[in-house]
Amino acid sequence: MNYGKDMKEINQRFFATLDKLQKGDLNSSIADFDKLLSDMLTMNPPLLDNYAEVCNALTFYMEQNGQWEKAFEYAEKGYKLIQDKNLNSPFYQTNLLVKMCGQYNYYGQYDKVL
Repeated sequence: MNYGKDMKEINQRFFATLDKLQKGDLNSSIADFDKLLSDMLTMNPPLLDNYAEVCNALTFYMEQNGQWEKAFEYAEKGYKLIQDKNLNSPFYQTNLLVKMCGQYNYYGQYDKVL
């Protein structure tokens, strides 16, 4: 198992893609972030807590780039993983839920906020 090496590679990919996003390469960055998240779940063992953390960060970065739907998608993915795997991640669970509720509120879906 190369867990430490794999973690280092995931971190490098994340920050390289973030750099690309900040330079304006939005579509390619989104594809790379999506691939990164997918790869995190296929590792042995899967990077579940890190996945929620990355989803939280991506929600912020997508909002900063005006990609509200993609931000919601990342928030929903992270929140769903926390719920499905019963992870002890109250910080990320709360942040992701707040992001999702903000989107529901913005689009007038008040029943979902409740």
